[in-house]
Amino acid sequence: MNSIWTALAAAPPATPVPTPAPTGAPWWGLLLAALGGAAVTGGFLIWSKYREQKAALDLAEVQAHNEVSKWHRAERRTSYVACLVAYEKLRDVIEPLNKVLPWPVSEPLSAHATEELERLLVRLDERYEDMFEKCQVVRLEGPPALAHTAKSLYLGAADFRSAAKERAEAVREGRGTPDVTRWNAGAEEMSTALEEFIRLAQETVAVD
Repeated sequence: MNSIWTALAAAPPATPVPTPAPTGAPWWGLLLAALGGAAVTGGFLIWSKYREQKAALDLAEVQAHNEVSKWHRAERRTSYVACLVAYEKLRDVIEPLNKVLPWPVSEPLSAHATEELERLLVRLDERYEDMFEKCQVVRLEGPPALAHTAKSLYLGAADFRSAAKERAEAVREGRGTPDVTRWNAGAEEMSTALEEFIRLAQETVAVD
């Protein structure tokens, strides 16, 4: 008996079974964390892609706007040039008409002068109609200030054409002192309106 107790006393103490240490969050927590991280990463990538696409769309919109502005400026330039050319062609008739219409009238027009007068009056009407059409296009194209000046162009031309026909009628009837006041005023009005038109047209089509 004593030997048993002695053996027991001499035996080393029993080693306790170790308790496993905590290994962290449970598996489902790790899964949720992984999914959350993936979601954040995926959301960032989607947002970055959206920003890239929006930037590309904004750039395309700016470029399209610039192209439209360039096209519109070219269209305006074309209409302005057409109007100017038509107006100058109309003004080219003034000097020949002035030569064939004597003032004051000292004698009846010769057959040749009468024929030339009628030819010039027809040309005046034709060029006035062409100029009027071109001015209306400018009024549609704008801008407002230039549209207003285009109206002044054809109103001044209309006054001159009316004065030219009155003067021609006075010459045909042999009146010695046809009134040239409207003739002179109309020609002056045409020149003033033309200078203003050119100034505004240059400002409108200028490229910064």
